[in-house]
Amino acid sequence: MPRLIRKAVGADLPLQEPLRYALYDENQRLLLKRGFVITMPGFAERLLLRGCYIGEPDPQEEAREEEPAAAPEAPKPVAKAPVFLRASDLVTTIRRIHRHLSEPPTDRVVLETFVRDRAHQLIAMLGEDSNAVIAAPYLTVDLRDPRPSQQLMGAIVVALLAPLCDFSENERVALVCAALTRDAGLFEIDRDFGASKILPEEVRQKLREHPKRSVDMLMRHRVTDRLWLTYVLEHHERPDGQGYPLARKEGDIQAGSLLLALADSYAAMVLANPRRSGIFPANSLKELFLEKGSRYVEKHIAMLVKTFGRFPPGTLVSLASGEIGVIKTPAPASGSPVAHVVYDRSSMPRSAPVPRDTGQKEFAIVGCVSPEKCQSASLVIRRLWQ
Repeated sequence: MPRLIRKAVGADLPLQEPLRYALYDENQRLLLKRGFVITMPGFAERLLLRGCYIGEPDPQEEAREEEPAAAPEAPKPVAKAPVFLRASDLVTTIRRIHRHLSEPPTDRVVLETFVRDRAHQLIAMLGEDSNAVIAAPYLTVDLRDPRPSQQLMGAIVVALLAPLCDFSENERVALVCAALTRDAGLFEIDRDFGASKILPEEVRQKLREHPKRSVDMLMRHRVTDRLWLTYVLEHHERPDGQGYPLARKEGDIQAGSLLLALADSYAAMVLANPRRSGIFPANSLKELFLEKGSRYVEKHIAMLVKTFGRFPPGTLVSLASGEIGVIKTPAPASGSPVAHVVYDRSSMPRSAPVPRDTGQKEFAIVGCVSPEKCQSASLVIRRLWQ
C-alpha cells in the first residue's frame, strides 16, 4: 500500500508540467501517476476541492514503473490550450474563489497558495500573449455575474503596469492576488442586488465597507500576506482623502493600493454590468485622466494610457465602411490599428474575420460598439485568438 505523506496543495499540481509525485485519494487509491501532465484548465482545482494526497508508491508498484517497456514510444508533445481560452477560464476560477471565501474555512484548499498560483499563471500568460489575455475579460463578460471578469481585468492591469511603475516582483504578485480577491466582500450584495439600479441605504453602507469585509474573509481563510491584505483594504482610498473605508490621504496609502484603485476603476468602467453598458476604453481613459492627483496617481494613468491605448485588444469598432470589426493587436507607435471585420455592411455576421487597415479613409474608425451587442458573432470573434 502507498504511504500518504501530506495533503496536496496548488503548487503540487502545475499546469503543463509533469507531476513530481503520485497523487492518491484519502483511501490510498491512485489518482494520477508521477510524471502525469495536467493540460486541462480547472482540472487541478477540481482535484484540490475533492481532496488528494502526495504519496509514495509501494516498492512493487515503483519497480513496475521502472521496468523498461519492450518498445517505448516517443513522447508526444503536450499541446497547450490557446491563451485566450486559458485566460477566459480564469473567470470561472475567480468565481469559485469568491464563493469559497463566502463559505466557512475548510482544509480542502490552502487558499493563499491557490490564489498565488493563479497570479503566477496570469503573469505567465501575459508573457505568452498579452493581447489575448487583455481581450478575454472584455469579450467574455457575463452580464448575470460580471464581477469575476472585472476582477480579472483589474488583475491584468496591475500585472502589466507594476513593472512599469517600479514595483518589485514580490509587490507585483501581491497586487495581482489582491486584484483577484479585492471584491470578495461584495459576493452577497452582487447575489441579492446585482441588477438593482437603486440600492437601499443600508446596502450602500455595506458596499462602502466591502474592503474591510474582503480582508476579514481572506484572514478567516488564513491568508497572511500583509501586503496583499493592505492592497485589498486600501483599494478605494484616494490621495485627496475622500476615499473609503478609512479616508486615508496620500502618504498614508500604499503606492500599490493606488495602482489597484486605478485598475479597479478602469475595469468597472470598460466592462458592462446589469445596470449599464461598458464605457468605451478611449472614453474611460479620458475620464480617469481628468481625476489625476485627486483620485489617481498621474504616473499610473500615463502608464495605463501607454499600455492599453485608445483601442486595446478586444475593442469592437464601427468603420466608415459600415462594417464592424474587432481590434486584435494595438496600433503601432505611429499608425492606426488593424480591425478584423466580423459584421459586413448589411450588419450580417461574417463566417471568417477580414482584416481592414483603419488608416485608410474608407475603413477609418468612426465609433465603438459594446460587446453585448455583438453576441451573434462571438464565435468568430473568439476564433481570432484561438
